[in-house]
Amino acid sequence: DEVVLRVDRVARPPHLAETSFEVRAGEILGIGGLVGAGRTELLRAIAGLDRVDRGQVLVGGRALPRDRPDLAVAGGVGVAPEERKSQGLWLDWSCVRNVTIADLAKLGRGPFTDADAEYRAAAQHLRSLAVRPDDPARPASALSGGNQQKVVLARWLLHASRVLLLDEPTRGVDVGARADVYRVIADLAARGLA
Repeated sequence: DEVVLRVDRVARPPHLAETSFEVRAGEILGIGGLVGAGRTELLRAIAGLDRVDRGQVLVGGRALPRDRPDLAVAGGVGVAPEERKSQGLWLDWSCVRNVTIADLAKLGRGPFTDADAEYRAAAQHLRSLAVRPDDPARPASALSGGNQQKVVLARWLLHASRVLLLDEPTRGVDVGARADVYRVIADLAARGLA
């Protein structure tokens, strides 16, 4: 399949050694290492969250500007961070708002959001990922760790991301929910996400 993500000699010594790889549509690439080996730093660099000294990230053949997470998201990159409670979710907000936050401009006119359209769009993706309980208006803080992770994934599905960066996707998730999260990741890859 098409190469969706190309990381070309991205580096920020001494935190991130020069790294290059490609990921194709529908492919899952796992990056492992000991704590401090640079795994999280690499994902943050790809997403434009951290500065890099050299190299380039391309999505669908188009280069992403360095250090610009907003342009990485606009270019099709979604991120589920390791610390989902402090970096991936607004715990007091509803699941609906947590899913739609990256796409509010598409769900209304001008500064106003169409609340019904927002609810329908979020609920569709939350249900497709089997978030339990089935109550999109519920605050994210009221969900289990596995269901919170699904809320983060639903955000990037709604956004139609092409690349999904998952940093420790089952961290803080109970054993039973881990299999469910892995199933969701495999389903996303089957839909063509990289």
